[in-house]
Amino acid sequence: VNMASNQVAEYDFVEQPPEEFYCPIKFALLCEPYLTECCGSHVSSEAYLEIQGQPCPMCREEKYSAMKDKYFRRKVLSLKVRCPHKAEGCEWEGELGSL
Repeated sequence: VNMASNQVAEYDFVEQPPEEFYCPIKFALLCEPYLTECCGSHVSSEAYLEIQGQPCPMCREEKYSAMKDKYFRRKVLSLKVRCPHKAEGCEWEGELGSL
């Protein structure tokens, strides 16, 4: 699933995702999460590209690295959503990764 951050607002979640599923920098769903090794925070891939070479915005660590968090991505993709065609009568509900 290729989920651009501007598409996230269009998803109709069955239950609102927890705050931890959102990037603390971009305030968007963590569709492509990176895990910082300094403080264990998650940031979006877009945010990580912007903050590379700067202190960690969460803990202010000067030098740190981050890696894609595939486990957390699977958690995001397992969020329950309603069909984008619900207004036309579709009653499907399933995982975000199935769209």
